[in-house]
Amino acid sequence: MTTDNRPQPEEAADRYGDNREETLPGWTKPRHFERPRNRMLKVRNWLNLIFMLTAIAGMALYWLKDSDVGTIVICVAIVIKFTESALRLFPQK
Repeated sequence: MTTDNRPQPEEAADRYGDNREETLPGWTKPRHFERPRNRMLKVRNWLNLIFMLTAIAGMALYWLKDSDVGTIVICVAIVIKFTESALRLFPQK
């Protein structure tokens, strides 16, 4: 122990053991530590990836080739993003 009577890490490990869940009866992990189990998370991640790639391709087409084709590709990217946002706003149970 130090002069301020605070336990050092090795003393705390001896006192509480390696796993605090075993030493504290009724202790459970707080809810905010749990990972959300959203089935649509993987779909939303894929839609976000497709949106980003489509938006970059649309901007490249707009600036480098034809502005009309680039605008259409960017509009498609926006529709993909709206779809992903709708999946986030209306959660699945």
